[in-house]
Amino acid sequence: MLTRTFKRPEFLHKLLLGYWVTTSLILFSYLFLRAAEQGKELSILLKTFPELPLGVLMAGINVLLAAGLWRIAPSERPLYLSLALIQQAVSLNFLGVLLIYFYQRQANYRFWQRPTKEQPGLFISFGVLLLLTLLVLLLRLRLLLA
Repeated sequence: MLTRTFKRPEFLHKLLLGYWVTTSLILFSYLFLRAAEQGKELSILLKTFPELPLGVLMAGINVLLAAGLWRIAPSERPLYLSLALIQQAVSLNFLGVLLIYFYQRQANYRFWQRPTKEQPGLFISFGVLLLLTLLVLLLRLRLLLA
């Protein structure tokens, strides 16, 4: 019974949405609780710990991905999931990569489908998200090496 549940694409769709939203909410909650615990304003806390703004940016990107997956038409999901898989791999979010991979596999979506003429906006938005993700990743590497 449980394996049948995991093989349903609707379940994996909801699981992926829940994963992106829940991880973002946990990070935002942690940030606000830490600010309240230290008695500092949120802006001061973000300036004090340089890793926190980068995490907030990644959480915001995950919320945008979840909103996009929730609102996108089912016919555009294969391309959206392929682009999201690339973004999650670049951001080193391996659990997100696995969830997208299993969702694509169970829904019988091909990894890369040829985009239609109505989908250039999808490429532009993912291009911006990918550039932002690369920027965050490079800043994280700079912080680690400094």
